[in-house]
Amino acid sequence: MEITIDGRGVVRASVFLPRIGAWTADVEAEGPEGPSARPELVLGGALRLRGTVVRGGAEQDRWRGRLVGGAGGLGRDAPPVALRDTTLAAALGDTLRVAGEALAPGVRVEGVATRWHRRLAPAAHAVADIAQAAGLAWRVLADGTVWLGAETWPEHRPLDVQVLDWRPELGRAELAGDTLGIVPGQTLRVRELALRVGSVEHLATREGLRTVVLAEPDVRPAGRMLDALSRLVASLTRRVDYLGMYPARVVQQRADGALDLVPDDARLPSCQAVPIRYGLPGVRATVPAGARVLLGYEAGDPARPVAALWELGSITALAISGGTSPAARQGHAVSVTIPAGAVMVSSPGGPVPNATPITLSGSISEGAAVLRLP
Repeated sequence: MEITIDGRGVVRASVFLPRIGAWTADVEAEGPEGPSARPELVLGGALRLRGTVVRGGAEQDRWRGRLVGGAGGLGRDAPPVALRDTTLAAALGDTLRVAGEALAPGVRVEGVATRWHRRLAPAAHAVADIAQAAGLAWRVLADGTVWLGAETWPEHRPLDVQVLDWRPELGRAELAGDTLGIVPGQTLRVRELALRVGSVEHLATREGLRTVVLAEPDVRPAGRMLDALSRLVASLTRRVDYLGMYPARVVQQRADGALDLVPDDARLPSCQAVPIRYGLPGVRATVPAGARVLLGYEAGDPARPVAALWELGSITALAISGGTSPAARQGHAVSVTIPAGAVMVSSPGGPVPNATPITLSGSISEGAAVLRLP
């Protein structure tokens, strides 16, 4: 098979095309000179890959290096940014701009974002977050552009492909022949074999081509390989989920102040008698059913649920330092009674002590600005 990089002969190339993420290619080329920074790798005249050299060097009169799909910016950190009243498409465009990557023609990303925060991390992470929010898959195409979209699994029936090995328990097929047209996101049909293509690995030499396809057993948004890695990481860091905060609705408040909650996240159970952490000492609130709060777990311990960080809403009562007396505010009525004989009042014969109690009424005309009451 003829393999070239920037027109130069290639001895061996291993190309990995994932359904989610950027493709990579490990290349062993003739001569010690390296290719251009943005070379084109061509396999058999049928598969043209435009990428960026991320590392490489000469060894024993051969150049060996790795290419990554696109401009190489997805692996670099994108600066943090906080966007408001934006769209997912705008957030994607900003991420690709700072990464120096290009969006594939025809890509449409729907969805608005009142607030969208991008943390300091590789740009690929931000693209993955946007794709997840939009419910889309994403990957770098052969031409180096970034694609986002819903998988449609179009059927691909190559004319001359041989199945060298099929491992149904692994979903792994080793193929030979006309395999360069197989790409992730297809439904591959070869004789009696039908599978959804999750990833493709081409092992190309001058002597020939071997292709390994990993099938997607079901629709996995993260892709088969990333899904398997995520499951492994989740099994090792399962307590990390208990460090999160989860929105919940108050069903009722008990006499001791604890709450019965129904979390929005279906993975969490409805829970009773959850104590409140107000964030201020000596404060206690009475809240109505339907109030919104965040459910968390102290020290990531599933045995220590707590409610904290209220959403803006109403409360029925607020007590400070155990107080039980109502507070007066500006505009509230006041009444003062002066007992009999306490003051002198005028009379025709001159001032005399008041014979009966005197009641004066009015309203509070000012208050402390630091405390605001309804």
